Amino acid sequence: MDDVDLEVSRELERRLAVIDDEQRRDPHPPFPRSDLLVLVAIVVVSVVVGLIAGLG
Repeated sequence: MDDVDLEVSRELERRLAVIDDEQRRDPHPPFPRSDLLVLVAIVVVSVVVGLIAGLG
């Protein structure tokens, strides 16, 4: 293994360590909050429209 391969390997290990550290400090929720709010709003609107159509 020459010096270039060793340097590339070290840089890759350093970058992976940084990514791993960032994920530990700031884990992302499995479902983004904004998407969840939009999904709840769509369900509520659908139920209200269904109730209005059912009464009409």
